[in-house]
Amino acid sequence: MKRYWLGGKDPKAQDKFFVEALDPGRWQAGSKDDWDTCWFTGMPDADLFEHLKSGNSINHIPGNNGVTVKSLLYKTLSAQRNRVAGHDIQQKFDFFPRVYSMPGEYFDFQRDAAANPDKLWIAKPKSLSRGRGLGLVTDPGTVAKTSDWLVQRYIDNPHLYDGHKYVLRCYVLITSVEPLRVYLYKEGFAKLASEKYAKEDLSNPYVHLTNPDINELNEEVETPVIFIPFSDYKTWLTAQGMDPNEIFAKIKDLVVLTAISVRERMRERLSEIASDTSGCYELIGIDCLVDETGKPWILECNLSPSLEVVSSSGGGDDVEASVKRNVVEDIVSIKGLNEDNPPWLNTQGAQRIVAQHDFEQDRSGKYELVFPSQDVDNYLPAFPIPRYADRLLAEHMLGKPLREPTYSIGRVTEFYLEDGLVLHDATSGDMLVPNPTASWIWLNMGNGRTTNQITQDLIERKLQADETSENEKALTRQIEGEVWDALADWGHKGLLGHFDSASAPNRSETWFPKKWHTEHKIDLLGNSVAWRSTCPAASARMTVFGEAKETDDAPSLIIEILEGRQGYAIITRSSESDIPKLTATDVKLSRIAPIVSASLVQFICDQNERNSVLRGCLLETAPGKGIFVTATGGGAWDTLALRLSQHEKFKLMGGAALATQDLGKLIPIPIPARSPIQLADAPSQDNLIAASSASEWTRAESGFLFPCESQAALEAIDIQVVLVPEDKHGQTKAEMAALSEADTIANVWPCRLGSADPDIVSAAVDQLANMQCFRITFSYEQCNTTDLAKLVHNALSKKNV
Repeated sequence: MKRYWLGGKDPKAQDKFFVEALDPGRWQAGSKDDWDTCWFTGMPDADLFEHLKSGNSINHIPGNNGVTVKSLLYKTLSAQRNRVAGHDIQQKFDFFPRVYSMPGEYFDFQRDAAANPDKLWIAKPKSLSRGRGLGLVTDPGTVAKTSDWLVQRYIDNPHLYDGHKYVLRCYVLITSVEPLRVYLYKEGFAKLASEKYAKEDLSNPYVHLTNPDINELNEEVETPVIFIPFSDYKTWLTAQGMDPNEIFAKIKDLVVLTAISVRERMRERLSEIASDTSGCYELIGIDCLVDETGKPWILECNLSPSLEVVSSSGGGDDVEASVKRNVVEDIVSIKGLNEDNPPWLNTQGAQRIVAQHDFEQDRSGKYELVFPSQDVDNYLPAFPIPRYADRLLAEHMLGKPLREPTYSIGRVTEFYLEDGLVLHDATSGDMLVPNPTASWIWLNMGNGRTTNQITQDLIERKLQADETSENEKALTRQIEGEVWDALADWGHKGLLGHFDSASAPNRSETWFPKKWHTEHKIDLLGNSVAWRSTCPAASARMTVFGEAKETDDAPSLIIEILEGRQGYAIITRSSESDIPKLTATDVKLSRIAPIVSASLVQFICDQNERNSVLRGCLLETAPGKGIFVTATGGGAWDTLALRLSQHEKFKLMGGAALATQDLGKLIPIPIPARSPIQLADAPSQDNLIAASSASEWTRAESGFLFPCESQAALEAIDIQVVLVPEDKHGQTKAEMAALSEADTIANVWPCRLGSADPDIVSAAVDQLANMQCFRITFSYEQCNTTDLAKLVHNALSKKNV
């Protein structure tokens, strides 16, 4: 005997029809820890799905909350509508009214309500069902802005049944997520409000609300709860001169499009479960309101729709019970719960997809398969790219291959890195790193090759690489699946659109924002460097790189900062037409300036004449003369240089390049200086934001960036002395000692960046050996700047300059 378990907290009346539909000769009651099938009212905890095994079934699919939670339904449908932008099917996504979810969209709602004072709204609690808490909004200012509420646009021109507002309850069954199989029950109900409709009677819930649990409280009418079965409703529509087939065709559209919209969310949740979830299915009660033009609007998708009989004796309780009983009985039939070992359990791959579909079709009762159906071609663009399993089932139903679609790449920037391809989605801000096979698919697709051509190329490559590979038919299925599922992943993320060849837009090689918040040029050793940002906050952090330069020169380096979902992306390239390079992604605001600074240093290192850069600060003490202070790395960094700059009014630059043609000279690099503390006497602090904004140089090191002097000389200057600071915690008196040539090389060389070419290295060693170097030991927390300045002047006097 197999075992069933009834879970959830609702009354057992919810489970009654399920138990009655099970064959008592095959089933007996089980428990939470011992069951073969589970009927759970409400949504069970996620760990319940982890115990599924082959042959088990449960009446829920993880991820259904994308539509069954009121606050997510609108977002799910809106997101899918945006994904199919550019295709005619987008026009069909007009069947759901605007929703504002509190508290995040409170002000958006208030603006909408103020701009449209004649529009009505209905307030709904997000977590309650059966009409509990529903209410028409008479004053938008009184709407709660707490997280448990939402506001939905009220359809104020409803079609009326004998003067009463009504909502159609449709029963939708999803038996498979991949491939997607969706059924619509042929029967259902029109649920009537208990009093005749009057738009102006805003305070009367029995006029505007159709929920049975609300209307059964109306003691002013003889029959407060009225259910009209679809069969009678269609007859009545015909008598009113309306075409019921047209209305229900539109209902079929909204049912299919809603299921397609939530499919990827359910697929993602199922993929996280480490058990056999093939037995998951979902019964959803969809409520549709028909307006006076005959257009149906989706209002709600109800999880575990009520199966209790609630209509009054005069309202058709026998009909209600009969429909609800049959809804459940046909589910038991479709799932084969009263049969031993359905044949599809013993198959795999494409055979299993076809066998399961055929099995369900033979036992579907009054459930009509609305997806896939004979008009499946009409719905495939709504995915916007179907999964491979969807195509297999569609081709089985149609008895022919589907036509080859053309895809258009969305707002995507492609980065070709040494170790692979990176894609930046400008709409979502995501950075995606495809695996090698997916990268190859993307590049070939972008070059105009069809899906079939890409598949055949991959098959040939696989056969050439592995002559012992499985048979070619199985390999073809495997490769086709990889190709189509890669396309579907990109389509769901918005990187690809699904277009017929006639309407496919031209693909551009890369996409960049057309409007920048800031475009700025600076001078870097005679080179024009341009940086751009889409974000004001990022622009503010870039002020450490000096004042803008007015020039028509084409930039030698372009740095672009883009907003992403989880941080900023930093892109560099050498010209407007150059292929962009991804420098960093998912960057925090505090990391932008340090990364840009490193990019500028790398740019200098790449210049032919300046392949050696020293990390540290160059202080211009007099025209053509200066001091170089090395960065100590992890200690005081540029604190000594910053203090001397302020105290002695020296001009400061945050880096220097070795002038390989002139011994004893360095070329200033206009990049920021660094300090682990915020200095009260920092240069230019009043004019620039950087001095009060912490930066993160690495995961372990952080502090503050300080701007260089933008007017400092950019020509090579004579270096009077080189100072190597050493932070000694607790040392109250600063000390200084001269270093030998060898010690100079040993202490300054770690600050060098650039080429390892022997000639360049030799020239750098010669340069450093000709510089007088001193070590200054001090505590930057306890030593005062005057004492440090005296030591520096002593070093200068010893140099006899």
